[in-house]
Amino acid sequence: MSGRTYALNDKSDRATGNSFLLTVAIACCVFATGMIATHWTAVRSTLKSIPTISQLSKTMRNFTYYRDCAAARAAGAAPIMRGQPGYRRALDADNDGIACEPYVEW
Repeated sequence: MSGRTYALNDKSDRATGNSFLLTVAIACCVFATGMIATHWTAVRSTLKSIPTISQLSKTMRNFTYYRDCAAARAAGAAPIMRGQPGYRRALDADNDGIACEPYVEW
């Protein structure tokens, strides 16, 4: 390193430095505005795809959950086939598509 320091000493140097900073700030604003305008359609379509509260409540009304197979059997829902309400992988011990299937004790 040379150890030199540079300072803006006279008013013309300061004016040049300030105008440079102003130019950079304006360029950043123009760039940011361009990025928002370019990607606005993607942002808008993403916002439209987010479900509303009423859509979520309709989905939750149709949602069936059994804590375990004993709960499914108590509700009279067992066995539960893959694709039926209440089926989930955790209830299907052998992954054959039938959850809470009857078991035979040996």
